[in-house]
Amino acid sequence: MPTKFKRVFHVVDFLARLNLLFGICFEEPRGISLTEECSTWAKFIRKVMDSANWKGHLLVHVHEKFGLMDATALASLMGGTNDM
Repeated sequence: MPTKFKRVFHVVDFLARLNLLFGICFEEPRGISLTEECSTWAKFIRKVMDSANWKGHLLVHVHEKFGLMDATALASLMGGTNDM
């Protein structure tokens, strides 16, 4: 997501227009992303989903490494995810 965000938005838009899925999940795999990063990812993915009128769930999977897991998960919830 940090370097290939346009590709992510195209995939999310495609999946949203199919309207066949329950939801999508994105992952913070390194456990070192700042809370603002994941919150921003969630906000823009949710905007793409809303622009296609898709009411699917947006989930986040956060790894715990340096104690940022809880703060990152909460920031992602505030950014637009439904659950973690």
